[in-house]
Amino acid sequence: MVGSYIFGIYPRSEKLIEITRKRTYAPPDFEEESKVLFDSQREAELTYVQDPLLSWDDMFRPITVNSNGIKPDGINRFFETNTFYRVPLLEGDIDAKEDVSARSLHLGLYKPEDKRMASLPDPLTFAILSKDEHYGDISLVIAAMGELLSKQARGLNRAGFESLVLKCPTYGFIDLKKHFDRLAEAISSIKRAFIKKVTLHIYFKPVKDVELLNELPVDGLGFDMINGSQPLRRMDNKELALGLVNGYSTVLEEDIPERVKAILGSINPPKAYVTNNVDLEYVPYKFAIKKLDLLRKAMRRINND
Repeated sequence: MVGSYIFGIYPRSEKLIEITRKRTYAPPDFEEESKVLFDSQREAELTYVQDPLLSWDDMFRPITVNSNGIKPDGINRFFETNTFYRVPLLEGDIDAKEDVSARSLHLGLYKPEDKRMASLPDPLTFAILSKDEHYGDISLVIAAMGELLSKQARGLNRAGFESLVLKCPTYGFIDLKKHFDRLAEAISSIKRAFIKKVTLHIYFKPVKDVELLNELPVDGLGFDMINGSQPLRRMDNKELALGLVNGYSTVLEEDIPERVKAILGSINPPKAYVTNNVDLEYVPYKFAIKKLDLLRKAMRRINND
């Protein structure tokens, strides 16, 4: 059986956008709309359910505003998207409580039968997209981010999460070999802290030395199948997540079952999932709901063939 999930930040509805224009923080409104998206994921029969992260202005913010030695600074465009993020500014030794990320989620909206998934930035992406005024060496920043994210992973594990997706948008833009050893150490630390399933999801651009990914201590690898990425020829016992739901386009992908069948015909991972290629926050709310329904129909076709 092929599984399914949607990771990352979901779009806000027009109603919620209008509310947040008038005031910067509205917990009841975020919770009300989050509940709708929790239910939408269940209706889509997803393998894992994730908090839609509607209050996350970017994937770093809940950590940067609640940690020591780091704070959100100036605004920068997030790659070539129409979204922006506050650059994490490193001013001292980074430290945070273990439950910072877990506390930013709507834990009360999960049901006992839900398999809980969370998503965080990977340590290399966090390091590269930060402004360092303290450590003076990118390898030290990667190590510090590994420790910071390990604490968050431990907190999520204690909160009952079963799967953690580390988002890796930078991998296709850098020399992965240059940072590989320090990255592997940081990810290993996160894996030990979380204990359960950890998946790296690479998106926006294909990785040049893609076979290196097999050497990282994770349970699964996810690929942006819309923007030219290809899974490894061999997965070395790693699960495979296929980013075939296009989070950067309103076009509905009707060919997902055929693409999954073709890919899995040449690769035989221990487990496969269909997921989004990038966060759904880039499409309007109503299309995010349509994408969830599209995924439900696609998975029924895939698993009933």
